[in-house]
Amino acid sequence: MAAFIRAHHRFLFRHKKLKHLPEPSRRKLIAISPATIDRLLGPARHKLALELQYQRKPGASWLKKTIPVQAHHNKPAKLFGYLEIDLVHHGGDVPRGQFAYTLTATEITTGWTELRVLPNKASVWIVRAMKSILRSLPFAASHIHSDNGAEFTNRPLARLARMKRISFSRSRAFRKNDAPYVESKNWSLVRVYVGYRRYDTSREVAVLQRLARLVALKHNLFIPTMKLDRRQRVGARIHKRHSIDIPVRRLLTGRQLTRQQAAKLRQISRTVDYFRLNAQLEQQLLRLDRAYNGKYAPSKTTWL
Repeated sequence: MAAFIRAHHRFLFRHKKLKHLPEPSRRKLIAISPATIDRLLGPARHKLALELQYQRKPGASWLKKTIPVQAHHNKPAKLFGYLEIDLVHHGGDVPRGQFAYTLTATEITTGWTELRVLPNKASVWIVRAMKSILRSLPFAASHIHSDNGAEFTNRPLARLARMKRISFSRSRAFRKNDAPYVESKNWSLVRVYVGYRRYDTSREVAVLQRLARLVALKHNLFIPTMKLDRRQRVGARIHKRHSIDIPVRRLLTGRQLTRQQAAKLRQISRTVDYFRLNAQLEQQLLRLDRAYNGKYAPSKTTWL
């Protein structure tokens, strides 16, 4: 602003609000420093920031009453069926416009995770993906916990939770640690495989959807995960005890499944071949590379 005033003071002082400014004040404005500008505008900027922070948003009061805030330390650690959900964007370095997202849902006591790929984060796709996840789970969900984003804290998803008789909570604003289980899966089940590239075509979304099912199946049936079982403070030291097991084994040994659910899960485990699954996964990764590189390939020009 200081440079702008010095460069354009001639036409600035011709403005109707400044043309009657005394000559001493004009000289002070031309010589003003950036630090002085920041000091003088500080109260006005602070007032504007508060107004933007606390301005009323349509439906905000309804959402606050309907979807309670739940911090990580207030979660029921042993509540089976508790799902943490989150979105991973595939917008690349410049996440503008329309691009794909991966919806991750993790059951916190077993680590069982479901992935669904969406063409964008509109609520219609979120609700459709959640319906698919709830149908695919080998158990009944009892709770859904999301972050504070508008893609989750909306009427359609809250209505779905009520219809399914599932309780619904959200994280505190700007507190990623309120959903640590799903945040860890965002890395190990999504970013490790597809990286940070931008996926925004229908061909890429189709490949990502097939890839997500294979990745979730691999990690749920074959990949061991570490889980904190006990945390105890003794004096100045904190002792932690972890267990390492596969999500499907945690489900089958936890005695939370019905006989029918357990039998169906054992049948799935017996029919899935790890090496064939890995080969299919590698094939989809190659297809994803071709789809990504193909959209940036130079077009052929026909010269007449």
